[in-house]
Amino acid sequence: ARNVFTFAMILLSWSTLMLGLTFGGLGKYYPYLLYLSPMFSGFILPAFYIYLRTVINPHVKTSLGWFIFGLPGFIYGINGLILDEGKRFALSYILEEKTIHTFHPILHILFTSHSIGMIGLSFGCMVITFKAYFTTNDQDHKNTLSWLLAVIVVSWVILLATNVLPLLGLTHYTPFLPLLTILISTLSYRA
Repeated sequence: ARNVFTFAMILLSWSTLMLGLTFGGLGKYYPYLLYLSPMFSGFILPAFYIYLRTVINPHVKTSLGWFIFGLPGFIYGINGLILDEGKRFALSYILEEKTIHTFHPILHILFTSHSIGMIGLSFGCMVITFKAYFTTNDQDHKNTLSWLLAVIVVSWVILLATNVLPLLGLTHYTPFLPLLTILISTLSYRA
């Protein structure tokens, strides 16, 4: 379980670092940085889901097949790097100059499916943790689950701020989010 958790935290750190560098100013000069985040961010929640399943019920083996949910983000990142319009799409996203001419259907569909998969898995994480919290009688296990719920709530903030709201055009990415990685790591360590 610790290896999967460590893997999830490394991916979270990578993803938020790349987004922070991209939207912090380097993205104007190196727009391909935008694609390095979702290439691996799609695997964060499957790893965290597997970790949660292991913590909640350590006697049941959890399938690594959950990592399939990370493929849309990985494919999105690869396509953004190799498509001719990838640089223009990234720059328009970074500079918030989205128009009908900068819209790329393949990249948009992949990013949307990446976001939907992440929302679904984060909701699944919340459901299994709530269920375990309300059905366990062990106080130590309940304390661990309460800390894990705090991690999930902070993860929801990151997910909404980095994927959902920018995708809907309601906001743009804020560069302070890499600091939330430290908060999630601290809360998770506490759990």
